[in-house]
Amino acid sequence: MKVDFFQAQCQSSTAEPVFGIQDQEPASLVFGDLSQCEAKVKNPDQIAVTFTAIDKCIDLRNPDGSESARCDGLLTYADGIVFLELKDQQANW
Repeated sequence: MKVDFFQAQCQSSTAEPVFGIQDQEPASLVFGDLSQCEAKVKNPDQIAVTFTAIDKCIDLRNPDGSESARCDGLLTYADGIVFLELKDQQANW
């Protein structure tokens, strides 16, 4: 199955020194108040980063039409890619 993970409508970019990622539908970048974010990213070198929302944004149906398992999103930068699965922290993990 061929999938285009770089659809413009699912992407946002930043070089902010600190930003958050919130698991909404779809997941998105957050700036300013990060208290409701599942992830906080520290980017002290202000590297250009692109976030791509996958879950609820990119169609990953199996050939039979069923939904495929997927992560929430990915971060890409000049020489790397990070796949993200966002979860709320629960007590005693």
